[in-house]
Amino acid sequence: SAASDVYKRQVSYRPANIHSVEETYCYENGALIVTQNGRSVMKLFPGIVLEDGAGIASVNLSARIATLEGTRGVMASNSIENIRLTSQDFINIYDSDQEYTSENATTKANVTSVDLTIYTENTEAWGKYFEDSANETHLQEGTDYNITKEDYSVKFSLFPENKTINFKAYNAIIKMKTEIQ
Repeated sequence: SAASDVYKRQVSYRPANIHSVEETYCYENGALIVTQNGRSVMKLFPGIVLEDGAGIASVNLSARIATLEGTRGVMASNSIENIRLTSQDFINIYDSDQEYTSENATTKANVTSVDLTIYTENTEAWGKYFEDSANETHLQEGTDYNITKEDYSVKFSLFPENKTINFKAYNAIIKMKTEIQ
């Protein structure tokens, strides 16, 4: 069996064609992002979902984080090459609905804040995604959430006022394979 690298990064494609616009297509954490002239936009949304909870005093946040397995490297070709991404496993990392026992009492977690940090070069696309998700859930910036963009990361801090967070986190293991490996 060949050794594999496991990394939470991205798969990118940049066509080298003088007749087309210079752009890069990037798959990272379940999102497909297109970058053109230093600007990035999300074309396929990730497995990070923010929505109103069942009750008036709750917010649901589900984060499916993708871990890519495969050999790291650079591929160059003058013909069509395929990259195959296949789901290998789906692991539950955290579920705020899960009960736990402490000192003879069974209870659930009371989650009041969550920080999600995405390490990326596509900070514009991720910042807009988090902002749009929060706006659709009627959350107010500064009162319920903050978005912090740095050079290579975007942090979404969720702390909804007078609401609890139903938080679930999963790790999706994605096997990446090319035909030239």
